[in-house]
Amino acid sequence: MSTCKLIAFTLLLALIAAPSIASAQAPSRAGNLTASTQPLPHTDGGPITKIETPTAGEQPGEDRWSALVEEFNAREKTILDTLSDARLPTSERVALLERLDLERLDFCQDFETMDSLGTTLFISTAVPTWKAIWYSSKENEQGNRPLFIPELITLVEHCNYSRGSLYRAAFLLEYMYWNRMIDRTGMEVADALKYRDHFYELEFLEIARDKIAWARGLDHRPPRTSGNFFEAPEMSLAFFLKLFGNVTTSFPPRRRRAYMAMIETINLRKGSQLMFGHDIATMLERPEDLELMSRYYAYLLKVEQQRKLQGVEHGGWHTLVKMAGGDRARAVRVITLLASLRGWVLEELSDALIAKNKLTPEMLRAFYSGANTYFIMHRINERSAKNGDDPYTLRYHFFHPPNFESTDWKAYHWYANAHLGCRLSQKGMDRRSATLATRRLAQAYEALTLNLAIPTKRAMGEEPRARAIIEGWEDVDMNAAGGNYGWKICN
Repeated sequence: MSTCKLIAFTLLLALIAAPSIASAQAPSRAGNLTASTQPLPHTDGGPITKIETPTAGEQPGEDRWSALVEEFNAREKTILDTLSDARLPTSERVALLERLDLERLDFCQDFETMDSLGTTLFISTAVPTWKAIWYSSKENEQGNRPLFIPELITLVEHCNYSRGSLYRAAFLLEYMYWNRMIDRTGMEVADALKYRDHFYELEFLEIARDKIAWARGLDHRPPRTSGNFFEAPEMSLAFFLKLFGNVTTSFPPRRRRAYMAMIETINLRKGSQLMFGHDIATMLERPEDLELMSRYYAYLLKVEQQRKLQGVEHGGWHTLVKMAGGDRARAVRVITLLASLRGWVLEELSDALIAKNKLTPEMLRAFYSGANTYFIMHRINERSAKNGDDPYTLRYHFFHPPNFESTDWKAYHWYANAHLGCRLSQKGMDRRSATLATRRLAQAYEALTLNLAIPTKRAMGEEPRARAIIEGWEDVDMNAAGGNYGWKICN
């Protein structure tokens, strides 16, 4: 794979089909904050660091973080209790660890890239882990893997919940989800995704705790990212995307202008994984948008607990618009800028604000909410979907507006491109040009990443049912539909 394709894929990933946030050079869980290192009662894999609330001797103003600290501690306990309920018995955990070649699997260590193209250390490490667990029990030989998730939990506990182990466990389940294999774990897809999301959220909790430590002045090490997001120049990839638009002969001048305006809106910045830099910077001046993201995440947690809410047609969309005061463009903007970009906002934007001494608890809560909203949307999408034209097809509706459904589960595609369509409308582009611009960008992405984003060939070597996900054109159609809708609501 050429260097150009690799760069293009990595950076378009956040907008279209990103796997997850980076986990490079992560500070260890212990020692970041004033902490209690007593093991929680439901674990025996090592101590879990718990943030303590501020004492009376702390500097004035630092107590503003207390409520957020308590929320994070409570959330971690809930997740760990859930994982504990799915654990293997002690004897089986010991036997599993004895069978697996842990030194070869290298499951606990951090790594330096989020890349999942199949050519990196991550995949060379992750796939052997997947393979080793896949064939680790007699049940697996019968074509069903009911112990897969409990065995992942065993490995994560063995690693003392290190950030690297959490990322690997989460990604392995995501890998199975992309390759239509997660139903082989012995549970419904949405239930299996719950564990994927718990692993990711424990990682997000650790990242958020790092940010609190830096914001409080309790950690003086440099943040994990450079913190130059606001000053970073345009990324060189923008040149490639503009070149693609210029050499595409089917573009009339007005459509070429729309495409170039779209690339400007995406606003790729050097050294950053984030998209929409200008729009994100503007959003920070709107506390009500940050508060909306936190409230919507709380609503989604409620939907998870109340199954009747999942059956409401387009219920997630209607609730979001209602919370946004009826402003559909605002609803799209909030999800796009804080949830569609996954955990990168939590990581990169927090570091940039810390460098300016401007990170607030309200901001961090919104960034954390957005990171988790991206994943919980997948679970609710699966749970609320309706049967399609055949028993193997689902139609997703919950997060889309009325009169729109899709067989494509990637609702975040739709939101990101709806935001693009809205911004192009605001820049004076006509509807057809805006829609075709979002379609052309999707085609460029699919052309660059066909059969590269997912190491399908390696999966097929271990699981005969695994096939390449034939959904590229569905993604293109989803993007174009989102761009069309976005133009309409903002015109």
